[in-house]
Amino acid sequence: MPAAVQRAVDATIDDIWPDVKIEVMGAVLDKMAVAKVPVDHGRPPPCCGWPGPLAWLRAGFLYTLRPYDRSLWRRLRNPLFLLLTLASVFPLFGVPQAFYLAVLLAIDHSDEFQLVDFILSFKGVQFITGGLFPACYGAVLYYLCTTGPDSPAVNECAKTGPTLPLWEAGFFLLQVVMVWLAAALLPRSEKKGGTSLEVLSSAHAQYDVDGNGILSPDEVYAFHARHGTPSSDDGSRSGDASAVDPHSPGRIVGSCCGKPRYAGRGGRLRAFVILDAFVFLVCFSVIVWAALDDHDRRTSIAAEGLSSNWRLKSTIYWTKTLYGLLSVHFLIFKVPILGRLLTHARPTGYNRHGKHA
Repeated sequence: MPAAVQRAVDATIDDIWPDVKIEVMGAVLDKMAVAKVPVDHGRPPPCCGWPGPLAWLRAGFLYTLRPYDRSLWRRLRNPLFLLLTLASVFPLFGVPQAFYLAVLLAIDHSDEFQLVDFILSFKGVQFITGGLFPACYGAVLYYLCTTGPDSPAVNECAKTGPTLPLWEAGFFLLQVVMVWLAAALLPRSEKKGGTSLEVLSSAHAQYDVDGNGILSPDEVYAFHARHGTPSSDDGSRSGDASAVDPHSPGRIVGSCCGKPRYAGRGGRLRAFVILDAFVFLVCFSVIVWAALDDHDRRTSIAAEGLSSNWRLKSTIYWTKTLYGLLSVHFLIFKVPILGRLLTHARPTGYNRHGKHA
């Protein structure tokens, strides 16, 4: 193996090895743990009065889409799940954006996994519906307009070439804002998919921050970070709660609006969201440049107006397509096992009452 490739492989392994240790430690301790706290499945939503009907609709929607007790194969046998899945990937008329807006409004915003899963699912769909599909569709339209019987070709492309109506451009901005909003909520979210333990000793009590007699998944992680792994170069262990790395996942690093902010939420996904924001700013700059460019006064915005300028709408179409294609790096989180290593988000789902489990 070439030395450069070997160094790259070694650096990659060194980079993800701490993530591997965290996941292995968590899996082992989940199996060994005693005094686990049973999951509270809540009660059915009220049948009458506000928001009874809306609560029932939300519970049914979430249980169909993300049930805690059904595998993918069992969900595929549910016609309603198939209908919702088709709606999420339908590439026209802003259907995916409307669907994921409903998902964002319905999910538990205080659950780290639900926010992470929303971002990854939405970006994965965006790569298909906002990247691959419009790229193929636009290429076909350009071929037809440039090789059609009418001439000149530029006039034909102005009529039948790929463009993006302004109302669809609004949906494009909506999907960007929704992803950023979910990412902004991550530091205030909690790990709800791990194991909760009863406080059985004074060592546990040091990590019971809220004093409710139960160690939440975050508090369990903080406990095992000191008691389950070596804490010094000589391999000794320490039970001092204050000695936990303040930047480790699950540590409170501040508060905002009365809610604590946690370090490490979303794992490596945060860097990908920052990269996505940079890509969007570049694409948006291209659109602004196209809107201000007045090299052809016959087709300028001042002469034709914003809604009738086909060159600008074509630029928006292809810029949106490029942005969708550049979402491909989010697909790495969909690789089995690797996604969990990179995010440390423990899976959660919803029961028939619309409560996470």
